[in-house]
Amino acid sequence: MAQGNGASELGANPSVQLEDEFGDIIRKARTGLGLPLEEAARRAGLDAPRLAELESYAQAPDRSVSDALSQALGLGAEQLWAIAAGRYAPGAVSAPAGLQVRTFTFTAMNANGYVAAGPGGEAFIVDPGGDGDRLLEAVQAEGWRLTAVLITHTHADHVADLEKVCRDRRVPVFVSPEGLGALPPGIGAEGAADGRILRLGEGLAIRVMATPGHSPDGLCFVVEPEEGGAGCAFVGDTLFAGSLGGPHRGSEGYARLLASARRIMELPPETVLFPGHGPPTRVADERRWNPFLAS
Repeated sequence: MAQGNGASELGANPSVQLEDEFGDIIRKARTGLGLPLEEAARRAGLDAPRLAELESYAQAPDRSVSDALSQALGLGAEQLWAIAAGRYAPGAVSAPAGLQVRTFTFTAMNANGYVAAGPGGEAFIVDPGGDGDRLLEAVQAEGWRLTAVLITHTHADHVADLEKVCRDRRVPVFVSPEGLGALPPGIGAEGAADGRILRLGEGLAIRVMATPGHSPDGLCFVVEPEEGGAGCAFVGDTLFAGSLGGPHRGSEGYARLLASARRIMELPPETVLFPGHGPPTRVADERRWNPFLAS
């Protein structure tokens, strides 16, 4: 894929399918704010049945409805309407120089897992939520050496094949300290705290970033090439192109999720983001077009 230049404009890359549509976004914002359907509808000047239909895709919004909901739910109006109208997708991206990334999308909940390798051929797997044999075959086919498994969070669609990947091989598994108890016994997982630097190979440093909110044990793994230049981050379900993951227990995790997503936005604008669901994006695109993050 070609590397995009600058933040995406409306209409860019229209064939890309976003993980979340208008209905998903307003539902996540409403439940994150702890608003019953009736109260959210009242704030937007709608009736509750119509809002329910909008959230379930039974009805499409017009611009006035989209704008009213953006104001009621604290979302960016221009950004929400661009997604509602099908006029936004993130621009094309590629992995930063010196890093090769293979994406695998698993049948269960369309979750993404990744196999990546640095310039020295040391590989790591991110979120083996399925197809464990294919992940390992990808490592072998490239002649890479598996050095680590990175877990962004311990929901089943991100760790279902962890045991298969770790079977018959001693490979370190890094997960949030809060997630250690959720993994199968015998994996030998290690808690990776916020700010830790994982050095997995030549010219490859990975910074651990704690990003709770979608789950209490959320992590992002920020790849920072030692030679400089644009990096990338494996962000799990903290952030999707044009949206966020669902907040843990609704309003309980929403503020933490927003804070975590905004922390990701502090990365350099050209940083490529590989999410747990949906297409890759960049910090620049999400600063400009994500309804949850637009200022």
